[in-house]
Amino acid sequence: MSMKSQRGKYLRTEKHRIKMSESQKGKKLSEEHKRKLKIARKGKKPSLGKRWKLSEEIRRKMSLSSRGKPKAEEHKRKLSLALKGKKRPPFSKEWRENLSKALIGKSKGKENALKSIEKIRKSLSGDKNPSWLGGKSFEPYSIVTGKQIGRAHV
Repeated sequence: MSMKSQRGKYLRTEKHRIKMSESQKGKKLSEEHKRKLKIARKGKKPSLGKRWKLSEEIRRKMSLSSRGKPKAEEHKRKLSLALKGKKRPPFSKEWRENLSKALIGKSKGKENALKSIEKIRKSLSGDKNPSWLGGKSFEPYSIVTGKQIGRAHV
């Protein structure tokens, strides 16, 4: 069963996609049909990694865009299996020194947190604070008490 999405495209369930896939397996396309498909695809880029290589810049952008995103447990397991048995060079002294040099001057997490807290504190001080009542107080002070408070702050 397919359902219509908000944009008018049809969303197919997993069961429906499997059924469609099975119905197409083993079918032979006629030469005429192959020719029509070729004409329809003319001028269009093939899907990523098929028939053409991605430039270094594109690969770098794709890498940066996927960094920091959480990965599913199954994906982590597959990555682990794919990397097992592969030889990785030991991290040489030169590599460690280069890494140390690259990290010099980079801010640490705690420093950034303290800076953020200070910024928030300044932005919410005085009349910008949502709890500020324009100098009014819920406590009724007498004139004498108010003068005593004034002297204490001077």
